[in-house]
Amino acid sequence: MELLGKVYTVEETAELLKVDINTVYKWIKEKKLSAIKLGGTTWRIKERDLHYFILQAAEEGRK
Repeated sequence: MELLGKVYTVEETAELLKVDINTVYKWIKEKKLSAIKLGGTTWRIKERDLHYFILQAAEEGRK
């Protein structure tokens, strides 16, 4: 997956952000967090999308 750069599983993303896996799925469903669906239930989150999500969340927190 070098073409995509570093990618994370939903589980890895949840661990990094210290949230429940279901929260990550919720953010994906709500289109708050961009993710790539690789099959029936397999999702991957690109590192740059995760960084963007964190920056957006930080901005929201400042409002």
